[in-house]
Amino acid sequence: MIHKSKKQHVKRNVTVLIALAAGFVANAQPFWTADENKYQSSMTITAQLHTESGLSVNKDDVIGVFFGEECRGVAHNNYEYNGQVYSLITVYGDKDDETLTVKVYSAASGETYNLKQYLTFRKDSIMGDLDNPFVFYTNLNEKKLLASNFITPNDDGKNDFFVVEDLVAVRDLTLKVFTYRGEEVFMQKDYDNSWSGKTKNGNALPQGTYYYLFVNDKGETVYQGSITLVLK
Repeated sequence: MIHKSKKQHVKRNVTVLIALAAGFVANAQPFWTADENKYQSSMTITAQLHTESGLSVNKDDVIGVFFGEECRGVAHNNYEYNGQVYSLITVYGDKDDETLTVKVYSAASGETYNLKQYLTFRKDSIMGDLDNPFVFYTNLNEKKLLASNFITPNDDGKNDFFVVEDLVAVRDLTLKVFTYRGEEVFMQKDYDNSWSGKTKNGNALPQGTYYYLFVNDKGETVYQGSITLVLK
């Protein structure tokens, strides 16, 4: 027969163990949800996830998009197409130009990463597609490209072109420039610092933010970023 105080002690220990186990599960995979009913607009992102071990194929990895502490969109890394794995993320909001941050839960490491990358909300926009997905990086050693992030093509000799400081870094790569809706407007292999905010056909583009990728011959993204086109 177990004394009453011993029973209480055992019960407390069991309660603590259950609480610890529950806390471990909660910390292992954050429970992120986005309330789509609060918003009238959205944007969509077709993304792939790059971790320390390379391009992720772990379907338990999760990408969350946030405005401050509020989750605006979340998706598992579980969409398969043509042998590749993607995350299809719907991000909700009502105001353009809100700065969004990104968190990633890695099932392999059990860690949650606050990415250095950020997004800008645009109503009804489309970022990336299955052929040219937006790539999120959890590793701090991702390749950095020293390049201008805005251009003012008014022929005054200042910031007229999108300039990559070390063109050797993009040798044999193809530059692709997209609108915020995911429409490709410019492409050039072995980029030569000549893009001045025009389409492939030489037509001037409207002022705004554009996104670029430098991809290799396998279609893998090596560098990516954004360029703000300012017309003066």
